[in-house]
Amino acid sequence: ATLHAEALRKDPEKGKLFVTMKARPVLSGEEIDGVATMEAYQLTDQALALCGREGGPAFTQSKSDCRVAKVAKDCCFIIDKKESKKSTMEPFVARVFDIARPFKSPLQVGGFPIANRPTEVQNVGTMGLYLRQRKQRGEPFLQTVSDLHLLLFLGSNLLDMAVDMPVLCSKIAEGKAAELEGFQMMINCYAGID
Repeated sequence: ATLHAEALRKDPEKGKLFVTMKARPVLSGEEIDGVATMEAYQLTDQALALCGREGGPAFTQSKSDCRVAKVAKDCCFIIDKKESKKSTMEPFVARVFDIARPFKSPLQVGGFPIANRPTEVQNVGTMGLYLRQRKQRGEPFLQTVSDLHLLLFLGSNLLDMAVDMPVLCSKIAEGKAAELEGFQMMINCYAGID
């Protein structure tokens, strides 16, 4: 809630887009494709108001159970017409669904090695091989650099996370291939490609 409120203070329009992501493994018996699922949530306006009130937040997350909210001493929750000092977090978050327009990420996965796999090594050599293969196929640089794992590798080994990566990621998200020439030269040079 604090981070969400800070995002709203810095930029009211973009702060409305602030979401919290929850990732979990798909359990056996669930009818979900894949091995993991991600869910997006947004804090409700009520939760933001209660956390940002003068005199401190009206509630905090329980230290023993992250699904429970505990109220401050001068507050109480009204649940089923009864006062309570604890409540589940459900009233304070809204699940983000987009059924009308499923999310299409500009990022890809599947070409560049994944960091935590012992059989696939991430280094300058594998990056050079990946870039050469994509170039030989005639793949546009925008599509080549849109690989999530390549971006993570670049962010931890070459590009500045505070300066370069936000610019690169925004150009990828906006599909501005013509504005990637400087990044292409820097990445190719790092990989030993002329």
